[in-house]
Amino acid sequence: MIIVTVYVPNAQPGLARLEERMRWDTLLRAYLRELRVEFGLPVVLCGDMNVAPEDRDIHRKQPKGTAGCSAEERRGFHAYLEDGWVDAFRWLYPDVVGAETYTYWSNFSGARAKGKGWRIDLFLIAGWERDAVREVRVLEEYRGSDHGA
Repeated sequence: MIIVTVYVPNAQPGLARLEERMRWDTLLRAYLRELRVEFGLPVVLCGDMNVAPEDRDIHRKQPKGTAGCSAEERRGFHAYLEDGWVDAFRWLYPDVVGAETYTYWSNFSGARAKGKGWRIDLFLIAGWERDAVREVRVLEEYRGSDHGA
């Protein structure tokens, strides 16, 4: 098995780095395709994808053009799904929403204590390997950063 961990570039306020972010998604998808072909092993992509795939992955709807949930970033994420990747959490828990799904909380205004977070730390697996996934959950008891474990 090949595990690829990433910290995807943040598009920044006003989407100042959106072009860089979109290029990253394109290059990473190509790299993942190469890994799958070259090695013929299962590949897992995980890490801070810096995108909430859907409105339900954020505690409240954000203004249009907000980094992490812009239409462009979401299209970039959904391109992974079109390439055959599966969001492991949504595969197991298609209808779960709310605080137990969040993996990131702003350091300001006590967002974590108030359950105001985003689901942006994701595990993607090749679709044909999805049945191997048994559990995906946020380990809420682990603290130390603005992201969950």
